[in-house]
Amino acid sequence: MNRIRTIFVALTALFATFLPARINAAPQAKSTPERVSSDTPRATPGGATFTVPKEWSIATGKDMVILEPPETDTHVVLFDSSAADAATAVTGAWAV
Repeated sequence: MNRIRTIFVALTALFATFLPARINAAPQAKSTPERVSSDTPRATPGGATFTVPKEWSIATGKDMVILEPPETDTHVVLFDSSAADAATAVTGAWAV
C-alpha cells in the first residue's frame, strides 16, 4: 500500500508542477482564416515563402501560419523560430 501511495503522491506533485503552467499559457492570437480561390503565394512572418493551395484557408499568428484544407479535419502549421538548434525550435513550437 505504501508503494501505491508513493506513486500517487509523485504523480500528484508532477501534475501540480507542470499542469498549471500549461493551463495558464495563453494561446497565440491568430487572424481570422481566409479561404483562397486559387493557388496563392504567401510568406510566413519570418519571410519563408510558400504557396497556399486553391480552396485552402490561411490564418497567421505572431510566429506562425496555419493552413487548413477544405476538409477541416486536419491542419498544417508553419512555425518561424530563431532558435540555435532544431531541438530548441521544436520545444518552442510545441509551447505555442
